[in-house]
Amino acid sequence: MFVYRFFILLSCLSLTVSVQAEVFDLFNQDRGKPPESTEVKPKPTPVVKQKPKPKPKVAKKPKALKPQQDFMLKGISYLGRKHRVILKLPDGKERLVTWKPKQKRPIPGFAAYKITDVNVDDREVKIAYPKIAPCRKNNESKGVSCESETEAKVAFVYGKPSAMPVAAKRPAGNTKNKTNNNTQAKGGTDLAKRFEKQLIGDSDIPEGMRRVRTPFGDRLVPKKP
Repeated sequence: MFVYRFFILLSCLSLTVSVQAEVFDLFNQDRGKPPESTEVKPKPTPVVKQKPKPKPKVAKKPKALKPQQDFMLKGISYLGRKHRVILKLPDGKERLVTWKPKQKRPIPGFAAYKITDVNVDDREVKIAYPKIAPCRKNNESKGVSCESETEAKVAFVYGKPSAMPVAAKRPAGNTKNKTNNNTQAKGGTDLAKRFEKQLIGDSDIPEGMRRVRTPFGDRLVPKKP
């Protein structure tokens, strides 16, 4: 019985030593370190960067409109497709502007204003106005009529006919001669109204133009180079 118990004890010791021999590794670099935890750690929640809120837009104050600038048509001539327009500028000066069909021609000294159309038969031009200084009110004295805030029609303004001198009274004479005189005077007045002789002063001649005297009045023509 004793031998049997000793044999069992010896078997248990051998088994314990073999198990420890399998667990113990002399050349293991991680020997002595605590065993790694097998616990699954939760993944960190990603941080989402919030975009800054856009600043509210501040409404821009509308720009103050500039005063209306009007031009006055003084004359039109053309040669082929080239038109010559004489304008009196808002500053009182007169300028000769050349224009061709389908062209937007800036006015010298007032580049924001452009000639867009020329009508020789009706003696009128169309001028484009800038938005900052729109056409808001007609100016009959200069022949300006606003077709819209950005376009105006400028027509030639005809001067008033000059008064005819009163004929000196003659002594009473032959009734027939008196009647003839009255008829001639009346006919002369009507004729003068129909054919008014236009005179151009030296101060009204713009640069690049010259005055030509004719039996029917003065007219402006371009200077020859």
